[in-house]
Amino acid sequence: MVFGEDSSMEPARLSGERRKGKARVRERIIDAAAGIFEETGFSRVSVAMIAQRAGVSQVTVFNHFGDKYGLIEAAVARIADSKVEEYRRVLGSEDPWPERLRSVLADKERVLRGFKGEFVSALYREYPELARRAAEIQPRILNEVTYPFLEEGRRLGYVPLDVSMEAIACYLTVMAAGFSSSPGIMDRVASDPAFFAELYDLILHGLVRGGPVDARR
Repeated sequence: MVFGEDSSMEPARLSGERRKGKARVRERIIDAAAGIFEETGFSRVSVAMIAQRAGVSQVTVFNHFGDKYGLIEAAVARIADSKVEEYRRVLGSEDPWPERLRSVLADKERVLRGFKGEFVSALYREYPELARRAAEIQPRILNEVTYPFLEEGRRLGYVPLDVSMEAIACYLTVMAAGFSSSPGIMDRVASDPAFFAELYDLILHGLVRGGPVDARR
């Protein structure tokens, strides 16, 4: 300790450093888990594999997350948050409107192809809490990302002016509810991302009517 320093501050400083250290370890574990889940899927991953990649003990993983489910929830939440920011950046860029739309749809298909095809089943079957979280953040995504993008599409002539944003919001909500409440459809989407792309194309036919360049192609 430096001479003259208030010794009463030492425990608080050490406590703060410990909290920061624990937070860094937690983030490292989540980063490792997100990467290995995307490469391997969920069912074939063990806590031991994640601990090894993160450079920590299995006990440390359990201390932070309780069990594999807690780790999956944290990793998927991290992935979802990063995708929201990525789509916000892409859809708000200066690229032509149709190219921005295609970029986001292509990435959604890549997400389904990742995780060894287990993303949808994990989200809606094995881990319903994740589906609940996805439903909770959906309004924020729609209000902050999707609707501003569609409003821009209206101004540019890609989205019809004779359809209100309220009707568009209802349309998207019904579509999302139909997906999440239909196990057969979710299984097909999980096993065949190309089918997901076809469904999205049909959904867009209800929203996008060409424009200066056909936005769907």
